[in-house]
Amino acid sequence: KMRSTLLAKLPTKTYKLFCPSSHLWLHAIQSCPEPSKNNIGRCTGGAVSRPSWKVDVGITNRGLDDIGDVSSIEFCIRSRTVTDTNQITTHHHVPVKCGDEIFQVHWDGHLITHADELYHTVWDTVSDTTNIRAPLDGILLCDDVHEMERNSNDFDMDSQTPLFTLWTNHDCLQRSMSRMMLEDEYNDYVTK
Repeated sequence: KMRSTLLAKLPTKTYKLFCPSSHLWLHAIQSCPEPSKNNIGRCTGGAVSRPSWKVDVGITNRGLDDIGDVSSIEFCIRSRTVTDTNQITTHHHVPVKCGDEIFQVHWDGHLITHADELYHTVWDTVSDTTNIRAPLDGILLCDDVHEMERNSNDFDMDSQTPLFTLWTNHDCLQRSMSRMMLEDEYNDYVTK
Protein backbone atom coordinates (compact mmCIF):
# COMPACT_ATOMS: atom_id res chain seq x y z
CA LYS A 1 0.00 0.00 0.00
CA MET A 2 1.12 3.51 -0.68
CA ARG A 3 1.39 5.55 2.53
CA SER A 4 2.41 8.90 1.06
CA THR A 5 -0.57 10.68 2.63
CA LEU A 6 -0.44 8.91 6.00
CA LEU A 7 0.85 11.97 7.88
CA ALA A 8 -1.95 14.13 6.52
CA LYS A 9 -4.58 11.60 7.62
CA LEU A 10 -3.32 11.22 11.18
CA PRO A 11 -5.20 13.61 13.48
CA THR A 12 -2.57 13.93 16.19
CA LYS A 13 0.86 15.50 16.42
CA THR A 14 2.29 12.25 17.77
CA TYR A 15 2.07 8.67 16.52
CA LYS A 16 3.85 5.33 16.39
CA LEU A 17 4.88 3.67 13.13
CA PHE A 18 6.59 0.37 12.40
CA CYS A 19 9.19 -0.57 9.79
CA PRO A 20 8.58 -4.24 8.95
CA SER A 21 11.86 -4.82 7.09
CA SER A 22 14.00 -3.90 10.10
CA HIS A 23 11.49 -4.54 12.91
CA LEU A 24 12.01 -1.04 14.26
CA TRP A 25 9.34 1.22 15.71
CA LEU A 26 9.26 4.98 15.39
CA HIS A 27 7.52 7.29 17.82
CA ALA A 28 7.24 10.66 16.10
CA ILE A 29 6.29 13.83 17.95
CA GLN A 30 5.80 17.10 16.15
CA SER A 31 7.92 19.57 18.07
CA CYS A 32 10.51 22.23 17.50
CA PRO A 33 14.01 21.69 18.85
CA GLU A 34 15.67 24.39 20.88
CA PRO A 35 18.67 25.21 18.66
CA SER A 36 20.49 27.09 21.40
CA LYS A 37 20.19 24.08 23.74
CA ASN A 38 20.95 21.31 21.24
CA ASN A 39 23.00 23.05 18.52
CA ILE A 40 20.72 21.34 16.02
CA GLY A 41 20.60 24.48 13.91
CA ARG A 42 24.29 24.00 13.10
CA CYS A 43 23.69 20.49 11.76
CA THR A 44 20.87 21.18 9.34
CA GLY A 45 23.01 21.08 6.24
CA GLY A 46 22.46 18.21 3.86
CA ALA A 47 19.38 16.04 3.98
CA VAL A 48 17.40 17.76 6.74
CA SER A 49 16.61 21.43 7.13
CA ARG A 50 14.29 22.95 9.70
CA PRO A 51 13.66 19.80 11.77
CA SER A 52 10.22 19.84 13.35
CA TRP A 53 9.72 16.16 14.30
CA LYS A 54 11.46 14.34 17.14
CA VAL A 55 11.54 10.63 16.31
CA ASP A 56 12.48 8.05 18.94
CA VAL A 57 13.51 4.76 17.33
CA GLY A 58 13.34 1.40 19.09
CA ILE A 59 13.28 -2.29 18.26
CA THR A 60 10.14 -4.42 18.35
CA ASN A 61 9.69 -7.72 20.20
CA ARG A 62 9.94 -9.47 16.82
CA GLY A 63 13.26 -7.73 16.18
CA LEU A 64 14.52 -8.81 19.59
CA ASP A 65 13.69 -12.43 18.70
CA ASP A 66 16.43 -12.23 16.04
CA ILE A 67 19.04 -11.08 18.58
CA GLY A 68 20.60 -13.35 21.19
CA ASP A 69 22.39 -12.20 24.33
CA VAL A 70 24.03 -8.85 23.62
CA SER A 71 27.80 -9.02 24.10
CA SER A 72 28.63 -5.49 22.90
CA ILE A 73 27.31 -2.52 20.99
CA GLU A 74 29.51 -0.64 18.54
CA PHE A 75 28.51 2.85 17.43
CA CYS A 76 29.23 3.31 13.71
CA ILE A 77 28.74 7.06 13.29
CA ARG A 78 31.10 9.26 15.23
CA SER A 79 30.52 12.80 16.40
CA ARG A 80 32.21 15.18 14.04
CA THR A 81 34.86 17.57 15.22
CA VAL A 82 35.00 20.79 13.26
CA THR A 83 37.65 23.49 13.31
CA ASP A 84 36.02 26.90 13.01
CA THR A 85 38.18 30.05 13.25
CA ASN A 86 40.90 28.22 15.17
CA GLN A 87 38.38 26.84 17.65
CA ILE A 88 37.76 23.09 17.80
CA THR A 89 34.20 22.04 18.63
CA THR A 90 32.56 18.64 18.69
CA HIS A 91 29.05 18.29 17.33
CA HIS A 92 26.98 15.67 19.09
CA HIS A 93 24.32 15.84 16.40
CA VAL A 94 25.19 14.12 13.14
CA PRO A 95 23.16 14.23 9.92
CA VAL A 96 22.27 10.72 8.72
CA LYS A 97 20.47 9.38 5.67
CA CYS A 98 17.96 6.56 5.54
CA GLY A 99 19.89 3.28 5.56
CA ASP A 100 23.00 4.64 7.29
CA GLU A 101 24.33 2.16 9.83
CA ILE A 102 23.92 3.67 13.30
CA PHE A 103 25.34 0.83 15.38
CA GLN A 104 26.08 -2.88 15.42
CA VAL A 105 24.75 -5.23 18.07
CA HIS A 106 27.17 -8.12 18.66
CA TRP A 107 25.38 -11.08 20.22
CA ASP A 108 25.66 -14.75 21.14
CA GLY A 109 22.90 -17.34 21.08
CA HIS A 110 21.99 -20.98 20.70
CA LEU A 111 20.68 -22.68 17.60
CA ILE A 112 19.01 -26.07 17.30
CA THR A 113 21.14 -27.93 14.78
CA HIS A 114 19.38 -31.30 14.72
CA ALA A 115 17.92 -34.05 16.88
CA ASP A 116 19.29 -37.53 17.28
CA GLU A 117 17.38 -40.80 16.90
CA LEU A 118 16.09 -40.54 20.47
CA TYR A 119 14.79 -37.01 19.80
CA HIS A 120 17.46 -35.34 21.91
CA THR A 121 17.95 -31.80 20.70
CA VAL A 122 21.47 -30.86 19.70
CA TRP A 123 22.41 -27.22 20.20
CA ASP A 124 25.17 -25.14 18.70
CA THR A 125 26.47 -21.79 19.92
CA VAL A 126 26.33 -18.99 17.38
CA SER A 127 27.74 -15.45 17.43
CA ASP A 128 26.54 -12.81 15.01
CA THR A 129 26.03 -9.11 14.46
CA THR A 130 22.79 -7.24 13.79
CA ASN A 131 23.11 -3.87 12.06
CA ILE A 132 20.71 -1.14 13.19
CA ARG A 133 20.18 1.42 10.42
CA ALA A 134 18.50 4.81 10.28
CA PRO A 135 14.90 4.31 9.08
CA LEU A 136 14.75 7.85 7.65
CA ASP A 137 16.86 10.95 7.01
CA GLY A 138 17.48 13.04 10.08
CA ILE A 139 19.85 14.42 12.65
CA LEU A 140 21.09 11.78 15.07
CA LEU A 141 21.42 12.80 18.71
CA CYS A 142 24.68 11.01 19.54
CA ASP A 143 24.83 11.49 23.32
CA ASP A 144 22.37 8.69 24.16
CA VAL A 145 23.97 6.28 21.67
CA HIS A 146 27.46 6.96 23.07
CA GLU A 147 26.11 6.28 26.59
CA MET A 148 24.58 2.99 25.40
CA GLU A 149 27.89 2.00 23.77
CA ARG A 150 29.86 2.81 26.95
CA ASN A 151 27.47 0.67 29.02
CA SER A 152 26.85 -2.10 26.46
CA ASN A 153 27.80 -4.86 28.91
CA ASP A 154 25.02 -3.69 31.24
CA PHE A 155 22.58 -2.56 28.54
CA ASP A 156 19.37 -4.57 28.51
CA MET A 157 17.71 -4.07 25.14
CA ASP A 158 13.90 -4.11 25.29
CA SER A 159 11.01 -3.21 23.04
CA GLN A 160 9.90 -0.20 25.10
CA THR A 161 13.13 1.80 25.33
CA PRO A 162 14.27 3.95 22.39
CA LEU A 163 17.63 2.99 20.93
CA PHE A 164 18.26 6.46 19.49
CA THR A 165 16.56 9.73 18.63
CA LEU A 166 16.46 11.57 15.32
CA TRP A 167 15.27 15.08 14.54
CA THR A 168 13.71 15.27 11.10
CA ASN A 169 11.31 17.36 9.06
CA HIS A 170 7.89 16.70 7.56
CA ASP A 171 9.27 15.97 4.07
CA CYS A 172 11.74 13.31 5.29
CA LEU A 173 9.03 11.69 7.39
CA GLN A 174 6.62 11.77 4.45
CA ARG A 175 9.17 10.10 2.12
CA SER A 176 9.58 7.19 4.55
CA MET A 177 5.85 6.42 4.76
CA SER A 178 5.85 3.87 1.92
CA ARG A 179 8.02 1.62 4.13
CA MET A 180 5.98 2.06 7.33
CA MET A 181 2.93 0.43 8.90
CA LEU A 182 0.56 1.34 11.69
CA GLU A 183 0.66 -0.90 14.78
CA ASP A 184 -2.32 -3.12 13.87
CA GLU A 185 -0.94 -3.68 10.36
CA TYR A 186 2.50 -4.53 11.73
CA ASN A 187 1.08 -6.99 14.28
CA ASP A 188 -0.84 -8.72 11.47
CA TYR A 189 2.33 -8.79 9.37
CA VAL A 190 4.49 -10.49 12.03
CA THR A 191 1.84 -13.07 12.97
CA LYS A 192 1.51 -14.36 9.38
